[in-house]
Amino acid sequence: MERTYINEVQKEIGSTVKVQGFIENLRNSKYMAFIVLKDITGKLQITVEKEDHPELVDTIDKLTPDSVITVTGKVMENDYVKMGGIEMIPETIEIESIADALPIVRKEIAATKKKKAVERSSIDQRIDYRWIDLRTDENQLMFKAQSCFVNAMRQFLLERSFIEIHTPKLIAAASESGSEVFKVDYFDRNAYLAQSPQFYKQMAMAAGFERIFETGPVFRAEKSYTNKHSTEFSGFDLEFSYITSYKDVMKMEEELLTAGLKAVKEQYGEQIKELFGLEVVVPTTPFPVVKLADLYKGLEEEFGYKVDESEKGDLTTEAERLSYDFFKQKLLVVLFAFRIFHYSTCFLCLCVYYITGFTKLLPAFFF
Repeated sequence: MERTYINEVQKEIGSTVKVQGFIENLRNSKYMAFIVLKDITGKLQITVEKEDHPELVDTIDKLTPDSVITVTGKVMENDYVKMGGIEMIPETIEIESIADALPIVRKEIAATKKKKAVERSSIDQRIDYRWIDLRTDENQLMFKAQSCFVNAMRQFLLERSFIEIHTPKLIAAASESGSEVFKVDYFDRNAYLAQSPQFYKQMAMAAGFERIFETGPVFRAEKSYTNKHSTEFSGFDLEFSYITSYKDVMKMEEELLTAGLKAVKEQYGEQIKELFGLEVVVPTTPFPVVKLADLYKGLEEEFGYKVDESEKGDLTTEAERLSYDFFKQKLLVVLFAFRIFHYSTCFLCLCVYYITGFTKLLPAFFF
């Protein structure tokens, strides 16, 4: 029998199907056992009346949270079941892997009359057992939303005659001046991790590709202690020819971001709101345009923030942070974290920083 994903189980009411996944929750009493089974698509309650299925009792007694099992059984409707009013009455339960006691606490457990509260493990502990921590709904949703977002941008560009390329990440020389590089041994010579696909993007323009994009890793040997450090990140780069001005680039960027956020809202908006308490807002176009000089003037008037004239040619880290507080009173604010760089009027580079949680993007251009 082929496996059925849990999100498809509701179509199989009255039928016998096979499901597989992790045990998220287990209640094993004298007469009944309830198992919440989770796969990447959803959750399903497995209900066992031990008197009716004595052959399953020994197997159930061996189960632990996060164990992996395969269950074959009949899908039934039950209005008392919170998970979509559907449950499975198992015929067989096969143990794939028994989990030891979990070494971390993934979520804070509130106190009850009989038990004290249990604090969530520290970030360092959870990183040490990252594969276990990633099993939570919140962590998996971030990866799902990220996948949806990147795919939507990819489809947007493919529909507009862009070609996806994959450029080398191990190169013979630094690809950009002004940025530190990671040097590695390459047999009998030195090589470097790519700081940017810029050289290859420009080569593609000279080759007549006209419109290209790439999503891939970027490496910069820059010491940083922020939550958006750039030593290694995933970049979404694109470049295109035959434009009349930088406004063509800005328009493409607006439409690209809007398409990506629209896809995330449609597919995962409700889950993001439920798990993170945040509304995914799709911005309207055109985005507001703000001159850097006007921004710095506004930040000084509103927050008393001043910078030396030599720094006003770019957006400082503090100015970027204050910009959110400044513009949330005036402009639309949407989700996700981006930094937008205009290296020239002929292309656009979006560097997407994947960080824990959903942060903010100001849908405005600074130039």
